[in-house]
Amino acid sequence: MTKLSKATYEILDSIGIITLDDPPENELAIPGFIPMALFQEWISDTSLKGLIIKGRGKNFSAGGKLDYIYEVSNNPEMLQGLMNDGIILLNNIQDLEIPVIASINRVCFGGGLEIALACHIRVASENALRDLLISKNDPRRRYCQCPGCERNGNHRLYCSKRSCFRICLDPHAENDP
Repeated sequence: MTKLSKATYEILDSIGIITLDDPPENELAIPGFIPMALFQEWISDTSLKGLIIKGRGKNFSAGGKLDYIYEVSNNPEMLQGLMNDGIILLNNIQDLEIPVIASINRVCFGGGLEIALACHIRVASENALRDLLISKNDPRRRYCQCPGCERNGNHRLYCSKRSCFRICLDPHAENDP
């Protein structure tokens, strides 16, 4: 099995900084890219005035490691559990009472864009690329797990349910413009 995605944490002048630390693309091996208990520990400091999430090196995050997703796609319960962990983590980021900023440089795709969308503020460099495209061969299509769309119908980025299901069910479908 693929090792977990890496992330580091530091505090500078009362600002927490989470760095997605798996260069060059900072891919996420699992949707819950930081274990929930560790995330809770990081944000428990009452002196925190804000949180920044960024990627190490040139890219924010290219999203999920598809080889790992393919590996677990034969076990729908495991895949669903991993996706649920990711949703819980993103909801916790979104619900923080301190400002959360995504510092986006270059690549910000799929799960990386989901992280950015969970942040309250997104600051992108001029060369930032962002997209929710899902590969025709991505096994998440089988389980309607399109990046940006949660199972319960809540959307961080609006897209119609019809287009989400169309993307999931039709391997030749294009994303809505």
